[in-house]
Amino acid sequence: DIAFLIDRSGSVSGITLRTIQRIAKLLLNIIPENYWLNVFLFNNETVPLIPCYGSYPLPAKDEIKKTLLEKMDGIEASMPGYLDLALRSLQKTFFNRTEKDA
Repeated sequence: DIAFLIDRSGSVSGITLRTIQRIAKLLLNIIPENYWLNVFLFNNETVPLIPCYGSYPLPAKDEIKKTLLEKMDGIEASMPGYLDLALRSLQKTFFNRTEKDA
């Protein structure tokens, strides 16, 4: 499983945000299809770029990666950022699955 956590708080804007987006896009393009992934955005809340399947990340299929890449262009910075809340949210999605869920 791979989670991209992108800071979109007000302190990250302009060239910094665009650089983060470019790096995330480059990395998304090289992830094999047998992986699971998603992109999460955080500022005062944490949200997936594409909603997950319950407690599962998304399969790294070409069509899903294409949608993620397209949606990344619309990311804009606003509000303060809370990394601790973002990490807790990721933990719920990626790490709290049981053996039978995996």
